[in-house]
Amino acid sequence: MLLGKFHLALLPLLGIFLFLVVGCTPTGQPEPLAPDLGVTLTPYWIAAREPADSPEPALSPSPPLPTVVSTPAPTPLVYTIVPDDTLTGIAFRYSVSLEELLAANPGIDPNFLTIGMTLTIPMEGLAVVTQPTPSPVPVTVQPPVCYPLGDGQMQCLSLLINDHPVALENLAVQITLPFADGSSASVVAVPPLNLLPAGEQIAVSARFDTISDLPPQAAVLSAIPVISETQRYLPAELQLQEVSIAPDGLHARVNGTLFLPENQPDAMTIWVAALAYDEDEKIAGIRKWVAGDTLPAGGQVNFRFQVYSLGPPIARVKLLTEVRP
Repeated sequence: MLLGKFHLALLPLLGIFLFLVVGCTPTGQPEPLAPDLGVTLTPYWIAAREPADSPEPALSPSPPLPTVVSTPAPTPLVYTIVPDDTLTGIAFRYSVSLEELLAANPGIDPNFLTIGMTLTIPMEGLAVVTQPTPSPVPVTVQPPVCYPLGDGQMQCLSLLINDHPVALENLAVQITLPFADGSSASVVAVPPLNLLPAGEQIAVSARFDTISDLPPQAAVLSAIPVISETQRYLPAELQLQEVSIAPDGLHARVNGTLFLPENQPDAMTIWVAALAYDEDEKIAGIRKWVAGDTLPAGGQVNFRFQVYSLGPPIARVKLLTEVRP
């Protein structure tokens, strides 16, 4: 009975509490827990990665491939012979040595430059020779013998001796004449023939404008072995018929015949060189004879010319030949 009366006494207090709570809300509606943005939000689910049995190694980026830049192939410099050209002058003009110029042009004869002929100039970094070229070889050269001339000039001769078992070509010698004041003059000399057979010798000649009492010097600049399979020279047979030395020994007359074997090309170039020696076997003079006509295979050509001494009497004369197709 007491509990029921207690409940009835609390009812008025509960009504007053509810009245106060409802009156504090302006709209009479309960406040929302979050603002209404007017959109429906969709939850974003991130898939969790299952752990692997072993960690995978990190892949490093591959290095970029190098860029290949193609460069044009170098073009060898080709020079065309003009009037008054010499090999020495061409070598000086392009700042190359005479030896390099001759090695780059093994088929060129320094004695036989013609207008319109082309030369390959060995420039740095360029492959100027299309086929292997033999390297220059050492050659024995005798000290020059100089003879004063009547016009105040001096002529110097020097012998080249081929001690090699093969023929040589493109020979060149620098002859230097020293003077008392310490200066000097040099001339690059080439022999009258481009070909020097094995075991033979040939002379070079250089003329100077002044006379010196000091001994001259000679240095070989170029001497290249002839490739055995070359077709630039033809075999020929020389038959000497007469060597007639004048009573004073200052000149000698030679005549003979040159035979060209059959079954080979016709000869377009025919040269005969005469070397005159004194009684001490010193070179006293040289002379070159050139045929004027083509010699067909199996044919022959006669020659007749004189060689002169620059000083001492001539004791003997030696002949050499060169024949080309």
